[in-house]
Amino acid sequence: MEAWIKVQKATFARWINMQVPEQHFTDWENGFSDGLVLITLLEKLSGKSIRFVPPSSCVPFKLTRLLHSSHYNKRPKMRIQKLENISLALRFMTSEVQ
Repeated sequence: MEAWIKVQKATFARWINMQVPEQHFTDWENGFSDGLVLITLLEKLSGKSIRFVPPSSCVPFKLTRLLHSSHYNKRPKMRIQKLENISLALRFMTSEVQ
């Protein structure tokens, strides 16, 4: 890996840890895999609490029920819980842009 990439990763990791020290981000391979760091960072930067973000109209009906969680899972263990957290964070970002 090139030296400048390592520097950028280290700098961004330090910035994330300054923003959300309770998450202690270190691992670039799995650091965002459960959605918790991303959700916490989005809440901090937006000043809003991430609760329910309605799914977009392009989501198939069967998945709509799955995506209607009222809050994120703070201790995701199963893959589906991690995916729900990430989906919620992505929907939040989409809703904030529009």
